[in-house]
Amino acid sequence: MKVMTHSGNHVFIYFCGATPILFELEDRVFPTVYTLWKFPNLLSSVTTWAPVFEKLLGGADLMLPGLVRRTSKHLSTLRSLKENDICAVTLHGNKTPIAVGTCVVSGDELVSDDAKGKAVRIYHLHTDLLWSRGNRSEPPLLEETEDSTDCQNDEFYACDINHDEMSSNNVVDRDNCPEQHETKKCEYPENPQTSQKSQDFAMLEGFEDLTIVQEDDPTCENLSENINIEEQQDTSNKSVTEEIDCLLKECFFTALKTLGKKIKLPILTSIFYRAYVIAACPPGCQIDIKKSSFKKLSTFLKEMEKIGVIIVKEMSKGVENIVSINVEHEELTCFKPNPVFEMQLKNFHCDAMGCSNKVENHLPSIREVHTVTVAVLPLFKSQNYSKGSAIAATDIRKTLTNYVKSNNLQDSENQRNVILDPLLADVVLNKGEGNVTSLSWEDVISRCISKMQPAYEVVFPGQQPVLHKGKFQPIEIVVAQRTGNKKVTLLYNLETFGIDPAKLAHKIQVGIAASTSVGPSVARKGTQVLVQGNQVRYVAKLLLDEYKVPRKYIKGLDSAPKEKKK
Repeated sequence: MKVMTHSGNHVFIYFCGATPILFELEDRVFPTVYTLWKFPNLLSSVTTWAPVFEKLLGGADLMLPGLVRRTSKHLSTLRSLKENDICAVTLHGNKTPIAVGTCVVSGDELVSDDAKGKAVRIYHLHTDLLWSRGNRSEPPLLEETEDSTDCQNDEFYACDINHDEMSSNNVVDRDNCPEQHETKKCEYPENPQTSQKSQDFAMLEGFEDLTIVQEDDPTCENLSENINIEEQQDTSNKSVTEEIDCLLKECFFTALKTLGKKIKLPILTSIFYRAYVIAACPPGCQIDIKKSSFKKLSTFLKEMEKIGVIIVKEMSKGVENIVSINVEHEELTCFKPNPVFEMQLKNFHCDAMGCSNKVENHLPSIREVHTVTVAVLPLFKSQNYSKGSAIAATDIRKTLTNYVKSNNLQDSENQRNVILDPLLADVVLNKGEGNVTSLSWEDVISRCISKMQPAYEVVFPGQQPVLHKGKFQPIEIVVAQRTGNKKVTLLYNLETFGIDPAKLAHKIQVGIAASTSVGPSVARKGTQVLVQGNQVRYVAKLLLDEYKVPRKYIKGLDSAPKEKKK
């Protein structure tokens, strides 16, 4: 396949069946992530932190401060690289490559503590459009082997203050860490669940001299209290562990009982876990296998293999597949799935290669809301709302009505007006309106809403609502003029409704034999679909009839060409 990138470069892509395995750019041949998953040691690799991957998805290159230099193996690999060398990028904790690029600097700069700037120029990564041309499978898990001594001698430490804010520039030198972080304690963002207690015990390894506390020492009492607290924590941890073990087994047996005969074998264990086990977990519950007694997925599956429910085989080094499922096993025949788990699995079920978890054409419901800001917080706090809470317009009106009635603020002479007490006046009045003592009901409500942040909730079937800040943007169809009096049809905001832009573009291309392309939008956020010609009428029919998008959520339907009179 020959394609042209957004920057105008021509790229040749080589396939094996339906899977892209190589691409050629500027007379250099690069392997795709699919090839690297089969041969993870094909290229030298650099390692970065998991939160940095979000920055790479946004189009950023890998920066020098984001490199992991924890072990001697990391450092030796970095030193071996030269400028312009093709290399892979892995995430800490998993040796499976997730991106491909070229080194911007030499190995000496890659291992330098104070180096700044770009480390690797990224050309291709997991979840990009090239990856989407394949089967869209997820990367297998190839765990790294850690050396505790390397951890203690590490030159870079991650300040475990806020993992959500971790970025490529947030891996800092240990001398710059806040005072409350002891320099001997390693805290890594990829393992936020690791308890401080286990880290402290790990740091004691290798120390021969320990201080013995005498019985008459006044610190004995505090030590006793600490032991009691630790015992309580251990009891709590055991109950959480047992609960997660039970949930894990419930989801596992539900998946095999409900869809065991339909699962295409062999299947990667990671894909099976995400597409079937996690998919069976009901809303409000969460499976964290690291908090279970098994700690790893491979350990859990080995236990299931011992009882004879499944057979797991290592197809290649470090890549495990489920090759057989015994649907007639006694454990499965006697197991009765919980209807909630079973329904959840059916709603989330996807094909065996682990593509999208959303059932196509099952559109989400959209609820436009407003979030509580500091300006209106005093008014909504009494109704148990906190800052950032999402409230629909009807609930805002109800809250204001309850407040006015409970404080007798309705004007007795004109019931359409509301008397402003100090709190209400502070919320709805603007500067220079200090003399205003009353407002109409509609003015109070509209002014209150104007001081709140617009947002909207997207709820897919069987999933928890997802809150998006900002004004809701419907699907937009735009007809644009190109050179030579040619017209093109542009589609925006498809992802909000769970519509795959690439699949929609393919349907349009097949349906009307028009050229289509999918790429990032230049003037707006997200992805755009470009169709040659004015194809508004066909696109509208596709969205309304096949995808069942409500007409009120489509903008630009009036751009369709007028029908010629016979």
